[in-house]
Amino acid sequence: MNELIIFSPEHLFSILAYSLFFILLIFIGNLFSKRVFSNTLGIIILVIKCIELFIRHTVYFESIHNLLPLELCNVALILAILSIIFKYNFLFQLVFYFSIGAFFAIIFPEDIPKFYDFRNISFFLTHFFIIFAAWYEIIYFHFKPNIKGLFSSFIVLNILIIISLKVNNLLGTNFMFTNAKPDVASFLVYLGPWPYYIFATEFIFIFLGYIYAFPFRKKRLKYYF
Repeated sequence: MNELIIFSPEHLFSILAYSLFFILLIFIGNLFSKRVFSNTLGIIILVIKCIELFIRHTVYFESIHNLLPLELCNVALILAILSIIFKYNFLFQLVFYFSIGAFFAIIFPEDIPKFYDFRNISFFLTHFFIIFAAWYEIIYFHFKPNIKGLFSSFIVLNILIIISLKVNNLLGTNFMFTNAKPDVASFLVYLGPWPYYIFATEFIFIFLGYIYAFPFRKKRLKYYF
């Protein structure tokens, strides 16, 4: 078997190793110009992702339509790169809340090769980068998540769901798992059949988004943070 097994020692070690690596990057970023460091890192991650897509198409013969950036984490990665380079608050809000999806993708990876495969390296680097980008901007650029950003993210998420449904029906793909659940172990298994697990996931997104941003709430406001 050439695929990464969920919660195997290799999987858990990868989570720990990449977590420590990106935490280290947070501290290293303090040693350089914050903008130069973030811009350089964003470009490096973009190059890594492009190399991954090139390898998947030319070496593993994945079709172009399967490589379209319509998975939530791919969209979040594009937004994270743009956000950390251009420092735009609206993009930060989307990245912060979409990083919840990156977290679950790391915990429940689908069809990820073992650690010696470049696709494995790219997967963990790019998904951890989404989370890193949000916290880097919080720490060094003083962006703060807010309730408006949460609902903006929810609206964008639903737009992406509608787009993915249309594309999936046209191309026979399953972007964002809007047409079927993943074949591997996933929390989606416990959320009911299609399409109820989609609605359940949206509810969880709102709930976890509020909890995730709760420490940044404004104490003067009674109902909003």
